[in-house]
Amino acid sequence: MDQIPLLEKENGEYARDEEENENTIMSYFQGLMGKKEIVDEQKEKAIMKTLEVVPRVVSQEDMARLEEPLSLQEIQQAIKEQKRGEAPGVDGVGAEFYLLFQEKIASLFLQVWEESLQKGSLPRMLNQGITKLIHKKGSKKVLKNWRPITMLTTGYKILATTIVNKMKSRLPGWVERSKKVSSQEDTYKRLSIAFGRE
Repeated sequence: MDQIPLLEKENGEYARDEEENENTIMSYFQGLMGKKEIVDEQKEKAIMKTLEVVPRVVSQEDMARLEEPLSLQEIQQAIKEQKRGEAPGVDGVGAEFYLLFQEKIASLFLQVWEESLQKGSLPRMLNQGITKLIHKKGSKKVLKNWRPITMLTTGYKILATTIVNKMKSRLPGWVERSKKVSSQEDTYKRLSIAFGRE
């Protein structure tokens, strides 16, 4: 990760120390993430074009298939699909650990999933991430040239992969519509326009 220098503030002055730098970063991204922009015609068109390929209603039959319990095999498959060497997140446990102990861990994940369904939320450790700033372009002293990235725990990624795989296998018709979205080169650009990120 890039070292973040003392940054230029909105008033054109530079932060004097690390604490002021942190305050500048927090203020900038809280303001950026909290902005409510008026949707102009171009953004509205981008949103509508994207929504054209998103399914609107889940049938009772599809819902029943989605509500089937997860299996050990589905969780083991998700563990096998994790990329090695990626940042592990707040718990520090990478995919390699899960791959090494997948048979034992899959049953633990199944228990965690079932308890989470009963409680209505994931355990705190699976619900946290570490956000880092990555320099993208231009001067490193200008905050708008940095982008936040959140590193989620591998455990969270495993559960998310399990759920995505389950949706793919239970709702193949929806997957075809999703492929239509991902196959369009300008999907990201349309979404960026729609959400004011361009």
